Amino acid sequence: MFLLHSGKGYTSNMGTSLLIWTISGIVCLLGALCFCELAIALKKTGSWYLFIKEAYGDLAGFCSIWAQTLVLLPTGIAVVSVTISEHVVEMFADISSNQGQWLVKAIAILTIFVSFATNCINTSFTAKVQTFFSIT
Repeated sequence: MFLLHSGKGYTSNMGTSLLIWTISGIVCLLGALCFCELAIALKKTGSWYLFIKEAYGDLAGFCSIWAQTLVLLPTGIAVVSVTISEHVVEMFADISSNQGQWLVKAIAILTIFVSFATNCINTSFTAKVQTFFSIT
């Protein structure tokens, strides 16, 4: 049975899953359009940090960039690496077992280190790796 996460739990209904994805896509599109509106209005570089700084002041901008650096970016990297490792381990072992959980964590850590090393080599190599994984 194919289960898809729906926020409160899982759903086996493909129609419900597609509806959730569609609504989420519309919300993301509206957020992106707001971001574009702000970028056109300010005509400066600096992304969301600049928007917060201009709207709420220097302290809010400083706090937001530190929150992004210390919490949001590492959390996103962790979620992606754990998701990748779960999909890899799922092919070979039971991820609900204790051994499977340790394997998931080990591969997640390895994924983070490989990503870090790849980005340290140079940008053209990183672009080729990203292209390879996108095609794969």
